[in-house]
Amino acid sequence: MRLTPPIPLPCVALMAMLITPGDAALAANSTATCTITGGTMAFGSINVLTGAAVPSTATLGVSCKLGGGGRFAYVCLNLGPGTVTSPTNRALANGSNKMLVEFYSDANRTVVFGSSSAPTYGSGGLLVTMPSVAADTTTTANITVYGNILPAQQSTPTLTGGAIYSNVFTQTATSWSDKAPATCGSGGGAATNSYSLTANATVTPQCSVSSPNTLDFGLIASLASPIDAQTTISLSCSNQLPYTVGLSSASGQSPTALQMSNGGKKLNYAVYQNSSRTTGWGNVAGSWVSGAGTATSQSLTVYGRLPIQTLPPAGTYTDTISVTVTY
Repeated sequence: MRLTPPIPLPCVALMAMLITPGDAALAANSTATCTITGGTMAFGSINVLTGAAVPSTATLGVSCKLGGGGRFAYVCLNLGPGTVTSPTNRALANGSNKMLVEFYSDANRTVVFGSSSAPTYGSGGLLVTMPSVAADTTTTANITVYGNILPAQQSTPTLTGGAIYSNVFTQTATSWSDKAPATCGSGGGAATNSYSLTANATVTPQCSVSSPNTLDFGLIASLASPIDAQTTISLSCSNQLPYTVGLSSASGQSPTALQMSNGGKKLNYAVYQNSSRTTGWGNVAGSWVSGAGTATSQSLTVYGRLPIQTLPPAGTYTDTISVTVTY
């Protein structure tokens, strides 16, 4: 009697036993309806005269309702150039004035948050893998957008009270069900609602005064004729910021009737706005000096004069002049 050895089952038959019909049809039948919630990136009050970058963050909300037995969703978030554009980077605007800003998808602020549909400042959108959930439920995620007011923008204009710079960056997203796309720009996805990222910053007015130089009349041997001297005040104010500079002293209310002292002894002097010494420089309307900031150091000249008077006893005579900058 001849025996035939048993024939082993093919491996493919064993594998087929592990696959359920529901799993096999999952990708073909599943759907994902996704909604994006916009956010606001508030940089707050900033002093651009420091020249430093200013960081901030905002959060975009993503929600996908899964259907048809789906358990996964993938979403491409895009971020457009904004309603006000700039040739180099995204920008915030105040009228015709702009301040450069950029948005990133990473906390190190190295990967620009772009747009697959309009990659003006970035190479593409951000592909988000949504958390997996049970079939036919909703999956949600919060996505952080990292922003930076770019450095070295000291010349950004401001006004008294500050200037608000803002922009709205509107875009749409694309979603896929169960099967991840090759790239964020891959076709075949479903469009979601449009959403907006609003960004704003208040550029605060700033002025600073360096220590003024001494108004030094030197050694005086006679006051039979006027003796003149001059010095400078250096100040830095925000670009286009209106300011006034006033000079005052406890020794007199009028800038042309001030006094230096040496104990109880007095020496009369005056301070002026102009080299011809016809307009006194005081600290009331009409006698102060007005200007507008340039975001760089500005030098203002103070013109002093010792008028004709009786020469007081020998000694060192001094007075303190206060510089008041109003902006």
